[in-house]
Parts: sequence; C-alpha cells; structure tokens
Amino acid sequence: MKTDRILTMAQAISEGIAQEMTRDSNVFVMGEDVGSYGGIFGATGGLLDKFGKDRIMTRPFLRLPSLAPQQERRRLDCVLLWS
Repeated sequence: MKTDRILTMAQAISEGIAQEMTRDSNVFVMGEDVGSYGGIFGATGGLLDKFGKDRIMTRPFLRLPSLAPQQERRRLDCVLLWS
C-alpha cells in the first residue's frame, strides 16, 4: 500500500483542521472569508459543508480572551516567507 501523498500547503492545512474538528467537537474556525469562500488560498475549503455554519464562522477577527484562536492572515510578507 502506497502511503506517500503530495498535498499543497492549503490542502494539508484543511485536512489537519478537519481531522482535529472530527476528533474534538469543541474545535471551530472563525475568521474572515473562512466559510463559503474557503479562506485565503482555500485553506478552509470544504469545511463549511462538512461541519456547518455553527463551527465554521465567517466574521472579522476578534480577540476573545477565553479562546486560543488559530488565525489565517492575509499578509504578503508571510506568503513570501512561506514560498
């Protein structure tokens, strides 16, 4: 059985988020354009269909002291560093 897979960074991020959301029902994604748009580079693509609007929420980033959010940033300098 072949186990090697080639994924884009966005596919790997989306898959990792989906795995964690499947494992833990308390995990959710909140941010700008993460829902139907699929986030920048498509890193959250397909998650809205799989987990629904209660766990994939498109809204501006807010600081919530009781949460430990993971944030997807739209910054060119970060993109250039990741290239």
